Amino acid sequence: MGTTIKIYLPRLEEPTEPARLDTARTETFVGSETILVVEDEPAVRRVIEQGLRDLGDTVIAASGGETALRSSEVHESPIQLLITDVVMPGMSKRMLAETLTASRPETKVL
Repeated sequence: MGTTIKIYLPRLEEPTEPARLDTARTETFVGSETILVVEDEPAVRRVIEQGLRDLGDTVIAASGGETALRSSEVHESPIQLLITDVVMPGMSKRMLAETLTASRPETKVL
């Protein structure tokens, strides 16, 4: 099972100039949200966690659904986003999302 996406682009008859990066742009995105990351693969979890922290977000990392729910119970501040693995042992992503958002309706799920 999975998703297949096909993108059809028109063929160019003549070469084009390469796109130029606008180096004058100085805006930088700085995060300020609390994000609950649930990923059972430690290496993947660390990469996501570090990337979000580097952007300024607060990250609560968990290796599974039960751990994530326990972590969310002791975290007193709002959790703006749940990022969860699609396939996890023990608890489905749907069960995790439904349980978490029942007690924290402000939390978005990805």
